[in-house]
Amino acid sequence: MSTAIDIAQKREITKMVSRLRELPGCLSFSFTRSKDNHDLWVLNSHWASDESMRNYSFEKDLGDLVQIFAGHCREMRFNNHFCDKENSNVA
Repeated sequence: MSTAIDIAQKREITKMVSRLRELPGCLSFSFTRSKDNHDLWVLNSHWASDESMRNYSFEKDLGDLVQIFAGHCREMRFNNHFCDKENSNVA
């Protein structure tokens, strides 16, 4: 993502991330910049259940966040990973 995001957008991004972080079932939610490539940003979240993660995908703040990203990036990728609880080492 371009470094051309203005201060107002940075504040709005911070507010959106904070609200998304407080959603039911959210275990963690972060937005970080690569140390090696300052144009690379990673949005990462972990959810208590598949249902919580699916519900998050319909949140207005997520849609608004994606719109901001889309205006400042060359490429955007989305990945989902579902854990099979029966075959997982996660407690």
